[in-house]
Amino acid sequence: MRINRLLLLVLYTALSFASSVGIDPTKRKGAGPLFQAARNGYWGYIDQTGKVVVEPRFEAARDFFHGLAAVRSNGKWGYINEKGAFVIPARFDNARDFLEDLAPVRVDRAWGYIDTSGHTAIAPRFQAAAEFHEGRARVYVWSRIDCGAEYTNRSLPANLVRWLLRLPDEFQPYDTRCVIQDRRVGFIDKAGKYVIALRPSRISDFSEGFATVCDGKDLDWKCGFMDRNGRIVISQQFYGVEPFSEGLALVTITQRLVGNQLLQTRGFIDKTGRVVIPGPYKWARSFSEGLAAVALQDRS
Repeated sequence: MRINRLLLLVLYTALSFASSVGIDPTKRKGAGPLFQAARNGYWGYIDQTGKVVVEPRFEAARDFFHGLAAVRSNGKWGYINEKGAFVIPARFDNARDFLEDLAPVRVDRAWGYIDTSGHTAIAPRFQAAAEFHEGRARVYVWSRIDCGAEYTNRSLPANLVRWLLRLPDEFQPYDTRCVIQDRRVGFIDKAGKYVIALRPSRISDFSEGFATVCDGKDLDWKCGFMDRNGRIVISQQFYGVEPFSEGLALVTITQRLVGNQLLQTRGFIDKTGRVVIPGPYKWARSFSEGLAAVALQDRS
């Protein structure tokens, strides 16, 4: 993601409105015009000129979608409008963004979905839930977790609920001592019906008609892509994959363990699975605005 002159101006101006200010100059794709900014440990929002639009008074904040942003106040999550007024009261234990008119929210120990009026659209019944992408939402279920002692979802200690009832890619380092024993992931539609059955795989959200899917364990993971019907359309032949962006997907083509160092080479494939940019790169990022950051292999 490029940080252009406008974002640099935002940073400079924002830092001038208090001596202890933090700002996140990045936003999710499709997010609204306001930027998150923190002062003295509380979050609010500024505009592109650095003007404070919503005074920092929230414990946590997310981006605006459909004119609504999830914020945490007094330990609970709700949704505000771009003037900072609550439209959906802070009554949820966790919350994510409104994509495709629905947002995942956690009530006690289960995730479900609400609409932009705050009404329940899909009743809470998942251990983790992602936003909708291309009419599909990624959801997780599990019943057992090992944190030195074995727990069920209901017996999980309260101090672990906040950290573990979330998407796998959002786990904090604190969680590494806990292993979920039987996690499965699938996709639902906006009626809450499974359209891709639960499976014990690592799967991403849909992007440009494809979702990444990986199976295996340790260094034996192999990854490919599925379509919106759950069919594997690019075989699981890669050691790692990233979602499609601008028609190309970053993949790990080879890897080998040399001593304690894992050496990998990366390149880009098209939607037929053909390697069109072979690299080989030792590090890369997905394409954005026609460019992708890469690092070349060391010459030796």
